[in-house]
Amino acid sequence: MKVKLFFWFTLITFLVPGPGRAQEVQVGDENLIDKRLPVEPYYVYSYSQQIYLASEIGDNDGGTITAIKFYFHGNGISNSNEWTVYIGHTTKTEFTSNTDWIPVSGMTQVFSGDIGTVSADGWVTIDITDWAYNGTDNIVIAVDENQSGYDGSSDDFYCTAVSSNRGIEYHSDTNNPDPTNPPTASSGSPKAYIPNIIFVGLEASCPAPNSATATPASETEATLNWNANGATQWELEWGPAGFTQGSGTTVTGITQPSYQLTGLTLGDYDYYVRADCGGGTYSNWTGPVTWTQTHSNNDCANALNLTVYSNGNGSGNEVAQNTNFSTPSSMSQTSCDDFGDNYDLFYSFTAPASGAVKIITGGAKGDKIEAAVYTVCGGTDIACYDQSSTKTVSGLTAGNSYILQVWHDSGELGEFTIVLEEACPNPGNLDAVSTSATEATLTWNANGGSQWDLEWGPAGFTQGSGTMVTGVTQPTYQLTGLSGGTVYDFYVRSDCGSGMYSDWVGPYSWTQPPENDDCAHATEIASLPYQDSMDASGATNNNGFIDICSNSMNDGVWYKFTVSQVNGDINVTADPNGWDLQLDVYEGTDCSALSCVHAADGYGVGSSENITFTPTAGSTYYINVGYYSGNTDRPEGPFTLDVTGNVTLKQNKPEFQNFVIYPNPTRGIIYWNSSKAVQSVSVIEPGGKKLFRFDNPGNTIDLSRLATGTYILNITIQGIRQSFVVVKE
Repeated sequence: MKVKLFFWFTLITFLVPGPGRAQEVQVGDENLIDKRLPVEPYYVYSYSQQIYLASEIGDNDGGTITAIKFYFHGNGISNSNEWTVYIGHTTKTEFTSNTDWIPVSGMTQVFSGDIGTVSADGWVTIDITDWAYNGTDNIVIAVDENQSGYDGSSDDFYCTAVSSNRGIEYHSDTNNPDPTNPPTASSGSPKAYIPNIIFVGLEASCPAPNSATATPASETEATLNWNANGATQWELEWGPAGFTQGSGTTVTGITQPSYQLTGLTLGDYDYYVRADCGGGTYSNWTGPVTWTQTHSNNDCANALNLTVYSNGNGSGNEVAQNTNFSTPSSMSQTSCDDFGDNYDLFYSFTAPASGAVKIITGGAKGDKIEAAVYTVCGGTDIACYDQSSTKTVSGLTAGNSYILQVWHDSGELGEFTIVLEEACPNPGNLDAVSTSATEATLTWNANGGSQWDLEWGPAGFTQGSGTMVTGVTQPTYQLTGLSGGTVYDFYVRSDCGSGMYSDWVGPYSWTQPPENDDCAHATEIASLPYQDSMDASGATNNNGFIDICSNSMNDGVWYKFTVSQVNGDINVTADPNGWDLQLDVYEGTDCSALSCVHAADGYGVGSSENITFTPTAGSTYYINVGYYSGNTDRPEGPFTLDVTGNVTLKQNKPEFQNFVIYPNPTRGIIYWNSSKAVQSVSVIEPGGKKLFRFDNPGNTIDLSRLATGTYILNITIQGIRQSFVVVKE
């Protein structure tokens, strides 16, 4: 549990008995460093002043100060030991500006010289010329450090924070300040700190308690403790944080340095405590000490156990909670939230038979709840969730106990309710692997489930509009009838029966490889000129790197054609969009017997590649468009392929022998002559996007609704596909 403690000042009075031993009063007991008071050892020269209030000193009768002590922290100082010390009475309670020095002309120089060896943590005693304190005024102490050297940055003196600017200092490596005419104070002055000090020779009339703390013992109780400091009776006053003394609840006659408060509610509180020395004599008040009453499960060690209700039966069993009085997390940041403070609460629960639990939060700030699940306090989270009202954790071991941490970010604190229900386990680790251009295997982790529903469709589809598959009994499913080069999404959920389902998990997106992803399925070019625009992002390196030509490349997408009559050269151009393309042309009778015609790689992203060659009548040529590297598998991207030449091409697919489409260009209607029935026609726009598909179209299709431009018709006959370029006027 983190408890906020604030001290305006702490006064410790030491009464040291025995002959020849002086009485002492200490003011300040915090261990703050880097405040440059009373000296700054890391600089060559420094000068400071600090004000101690009469109310802190507590010696109302006055006395003779014979020595002062400051508490050193560090490795030791040997170059900052030449001090001149002044002491004076003052009615001043703070410094109001960086030039508001108290004149040393009104003080007494009580020491000048070497303060002695300082080599370890501890009080440094400076024997001064006896100085008489009047018991009513405040004390100002000025320290001038003059030795021409400096010590380490970690060498310092302990200081305590106070409520007003009671310290002022100047430091320099070159200028030794004159206390009679001090310069403008250094940046950061004046400051609300004083160096911890012991006045040797003074005695507090009634010693104030110190080291006061407050620790919540439950949501309605808190234990208050303090150091007796020689006293035997005390009184305290407590109330809501910020209350004005006199308006709080007073408790008197306390005979132990501890008190148990009861009947508290969630919120911030203050208390003050003072010693009652009898006869109407009291010490100064110590405080306020501020603490927060919060839910006891603010700490993981006090995690509140929650029942996991059966599905749908949590309603009416919600537990009301509030993060307004939580403290920032005592555990390390979670895997899904590594920024800012998490104001958290902790719960424990036992995983049900399904191994899945639904975390349901409601109320004013229920939808702002974030959460993480652990096996033990202080462990690494096994699940982590952003803001939402419902979160499902799956894959838990039935019967095992788990820790649930919920939190609000600092700007979202407030009331919420929480209840746990057994859930149908969410599937996990969705994946899709393309097994061909038209097929893909979907897989997921069962996480305890045994039956699933899935929905799939083109990327970005709205759930409810996709293709639904129900009753899947294995955590895998084979999709068929897909379109090459198309991006798809799928979602999956568990079906636990009796109308109980998990959350939908997804979408998981994948890209089907183009239909011409490998040499064996190369797109056949039927006639020239030919143009194809497509996005080859889904292409795979399925045949490994292609090293037919001297500069090998990725196995990209493929085209082929057979020349029947030669009347000139063939020109092949591939123009990529945003990637480094290589263009190869091969000659051969099939994919297993290819020889290099030419390779083109301009060594630059977006560089257009071109190959011109003289073909041989009767030869078959293959075009490979892929990523340039022969040792790194990298994704291809969008490109446009143009093939031109004064040659006649031969139809290699018997299904398309004597197949003719007309008219081309067309204003809308396309006809064809074919000896075999056409199974389907897909219309592809430049860039590779499938626009629509006609199944069993007969011998005609209507393209009237298309805009003017060039399109690809993928026509399938007896399972064999051929591409044709058509121009829509």
